[in-house]
Amino acid sequence: MNLLPHKEQKNILADYRMRIAVVGLFSATVLVTVALTLLIPGFIMANGKESLAESQLAQATANGGSGVGAEDPKDVVRRIDAKVLLLAPADGGDHPATEVIEALLAHQTQGIAITALFFDVAADGGRMTITGNAALRKDLAEFEKALKSDVLFSSVDLPRSNYLKPGDIDFSIMIVLAGEKKDASKEPPKDPVSN
Repeated sequence: MNLLPHKEQKNILADYRMRIAVVGLFSATVLVTVALTLLIPGFIMANGKESLAESQLAQATANGGSGVGAEDPKDVVRRIDAKVLLLAPADGGDHPATEVIEALLAHQTQGIAITALFFDVAADGGRMTITGNAALRKDLAEFEKALKSDVLFSSVDLPRSNYLKPGDIDFSIMIVLAGEKKDASKEPPKDPVSN
């Protein structure tokens, strides 16, 4: 039961509603101010990125549409050609890198994970270093045996220190590639009369 007169009750209710409105309006103002303050750095960064993208697009268009950057398309082609030459044989008798990698992957067993492959092309056939991880000592031994049996590799050198751990073995194998391909079509034909 309320003992205040009806007019006083209305004044107190109106005053309460006014205070709620003022607090709500103040809270909304603070919220909008904080939101705008937090959005300004993002807006500035977006404008900077947009102007950078426009300048790169204008530069690419000026370069003949070769892409973003100031590189001449001819330089890009030369650089790509140099990388492609690494995969081609050094001379007619050497093995291409793709053939060597395919042979290597053909011998890879389930317990062997190859993590890096360094390939050096040379006149005598080239050298390759393989690093990786073997799950078990047995897997590493089988992998080494398979590589040694391949005619593509003239020498396979796996340091004995790689066999110290029984499992989870990090290894490094040095391989010397055979100097010339074993190709039956290059052998001279046999004289049928001399047999």
